[in-house]
Amino acid sequence: MTDPIDAAGAAPPVPPLEAGRWRGVLVLALLIGFLVVVLFTVKDNTSASDLKVGDCFDIPTAISVQSVTHHTCTEPHSAEAFLVTDYTGSPMDTPLTLLLDAFVQANCDPAFATYVGKALADEPGLSIGYIYPDVDAWQQGKRSITCYVAKSDQSSISTSLKGSAAQ
Repeated sequence: MTDPIDAAGAAPPVPPLEAGRWRGVLVLALLIGFLVVVLFTVKDNTSASDLKVGDCFDIPTAISVQSVTHHTCTEPHSAEAFLVTDYTGSPMDTPLTLLLDAFVQANCDPAFATYVGKALADEPGLSIGYIYPDVDAWQQGKRSITCYVAKSDQSSISTSLKGSAAQ
């Protein structure tokens, strides 16, 4: 058996990691860093189809919306869901904005008045918008419409708008 300590009383030097092992460590570190950034970026994302009445979120800028950035209503946000309902209007194979607009006006306008406490026409600083399923989801039978309230200029809000007209 050989003693690992040399004649001078020092341990032999530890050989450096081979180049292949360094690459593996570097790739693993980069992968972990990438995952941390992605998870931090999407941590507040909520599927648009999972929004519920009272949920506060940022109005999406994309035409096709799969997810929204969810916030507590005391954090800055630009919209608040006030009605989630199934489309029951004229049958259609794909969602047509003209028919959806008529459905929203007939259903979301009265729900706005109940939620906020005043009719939309009496709240010029507020407007409503809606999110509906994309064509594929629509053709699979998903018909959920989410109506939301926002400031007309889409500026930030840091409180719930529920009952805000009474305040």
